[in-house]
Amino acid sequence: MLLIITDGVISDMADTKRAIVYASTLPYSVIIVGVGTADFSAMDALDCDSGLLRDQDGHVAQRDVVQFVPFRNFEVKIVFSVLIFMIA
Repeated sequence: MLLIITDGVISDMADTKRAIVYASTLPYSVIIVGVGTADFSAMDALDCDSGLLRDQDGHVAQRDVVQFVPFRNFEVKIVFSVLIFMIA
């Protein structure tokens, strides 16, 4: 498993897609956590919940290996839980 924590966008999307398509043939998973307020639409494109990822050469991933999670969706809940723990 590969865990990527990022605060920005992907600058080499073609290479990234190619690597993910290759990784889909292996027992491998990628979890991407987006931190901050950046535009993470490229990360959603890699997640491919609606279909399999295709690279620029037309190769199709054998399975969906990427899960993208925007941390901002969970940040408040985590801070609140830690605060309660510290008070107790």
